[in-house]
Amino acid sequence: MHRGTALSAPDLARLNAALVDLYTLRDKASLVSHLLAMLPSLIDADLFSYIEADPAEGRFAAVRTPVPDSEAMLNIFAPMAPDHPVIRHAAATGTTQAYRVGDFVSKRAWRAMPMYSEFMRPERIEHQMGVSLPLSASTMTFVATHRSGGRDFSDRDRAMLTQLAPHLSRAMLNAEALSRVEHGGEVIEITGSGRIRFTTAVARKWLGDYFGAAAGRADHVPPQLLAARPPGAGRLVTIERATRRLLVRRIRRGDILVLILVEDTLNVPRLKLAELGLSPREADVVTWVAHGKTNDEIARILNISPWTVKKHLTHAFEKLGVDTRTAAALRARELSQSSRREG
Repeated sequence: MHRGTALSAPDLARLNAALVDLYTLRDKASLVSHLLAMLPSLIDADLFSYIEADPAEGRFAAVRTPVPDSEAMLNIFAPMAPDHPVIRHAAATGTTQAYRVGDFVSKRAWRAMPMYSEFMRPERIEHQMGVSLPLSASTMTFVATHRSGGRDFSDRDRAMLTQLAPHLSRAMLNAEALSRVEHGGEVIEITGSGRIRFTTAVARKWLGDYFGAAAGRADHVPPQLLAARPPGAGRLVTIERATRRLLVRRIRRGDILVLILVEDTLNVPRLKLAELGLSPREADVVTWVAHGKTNDEIARILNISPWTVKKHLTHAFEKLGVDTRTAAALRARELSQSSRREG
């Protein structure tokens, strides 16, 4: 059904020029914005979309230009998504080649589908082409192009999107890794309505672990993460589950709310540290020291200043009877081992 089409020398030059800045972007949002801005130089279309979806669960998030997707229309399309010809084929085969709707169904059959009458026609979408990016086992990621009329996408257009896809996949994974390093944790980006725009796979798993399986599949974050002002210091939310603890820090980038998630799994019993006189925040700092984190990293995780981290460490050193962070880490591990022996 899908035969390769070689790109011409001018098309390859155009593609290479568009890729120049792709690998320099350090976060997913910037990369998606760059992608949507550069696609018109490669493919003639009326709309361009970046989509993250779990068709089986009816979960969809999309960024589209020049006309943004509306919340209401996404909600209409989500339950129909598994029947979309391109999505269905990608889900069944795992293909990373670009396809047009017309590769699978006739124009008449396409217009007879409910998703055409209820979503495509109101959105003035007549022709579609998309490619799946293999970024996550739990979420399907697509780059799609849309035309409101005229001719369908050509074999050349399909070849261009197919050639672009592996570069996008590598750049996305690079940006996701850099974002973790930069922010000190896993990342979830949320629109003003609370819909998840982007998320790392680990962050989505933690939503399910801490808020229930349904939260791990939902397209909105749990409401307690969107409170006007979380309890405690700064903008840190702490969710505890037995010996595990999820720390959620919030920052805002324009209209997008970014959640930075870090899981504390170190087995240093807080009760043992409390018995030595450490405050909850001092125990937090010592816990992360035992994890090998620097003061700057701890400051980002706990949303406090490095100076405050240093102050808490000074008090903790006195209470633990040590003089260095290495000794504090060893003392914390000793407490952990003694707790396991007692248990």
